[in-house]
Amino acid sequence: MDSDINKVEKALGEPFAMDFPEYVRKIRNGLIITSVISVTLLLGGLHIAADSSFFGLKFEGLNHEHILKAIFFLNAYMFVHFLWCSIDSFQEWMLRVTGTRVTHITTARFAAEECDYPNDPRQSTLYNWWKDESRKISSFQEPLGRIENKLKAWEETVKNALEGKDPNVLNACMSINQVARRY
Repeated sequence: MDSDINKVEKALGEPFAMDFPEYVRKIRNGLIITSVISVTLLLGGLHIAADSSFFGLKFEGLNHEHILKAIFFLNAYMFVHFLWCSIDSFQEWMLRVTGTRVTHITTARFAAEECDYPNDPRQSTLYNWWKDESRKISSFQEPLGRIENKLKAWEETVKNALEGKDPNVLNACMSINQVARRY
């Protein structure tokens, strides 16, 4: 039992490092490339020649200011997009940290009661574990109801037996009854 608890503590206590998905890495690389181009254009003093063409197309009225504005908006868009995706990745990572880090189901689903075994390993979270455990907890409602009914019957028996007896005993029974109702 202690070794099982130690395994669970190890799985939940040693979170894995955050890593961006491939899509976010591509956005980050694009942001780095456009940022390097922007810095090179600004600090290097590079300008687009009026007679230059882009894939064989010549543009009239295109000047250096238009290019800088376009690159600025491209950088701003890519930065916001990367920031958004980074926040999403961080939130997902925060959920995954609570999981038991099962890469795939290698044994029976119920090999260790303390772990969650979802069909998709990315869904291994504390929330998933609680969902599974809540099903087990709900099975205690019927036995607890029976115990509650027995306690009420015993209370009635004690009340009937103590009728007309010492008031101190009645006060003690009432105190016990109040505690039982609270908890």
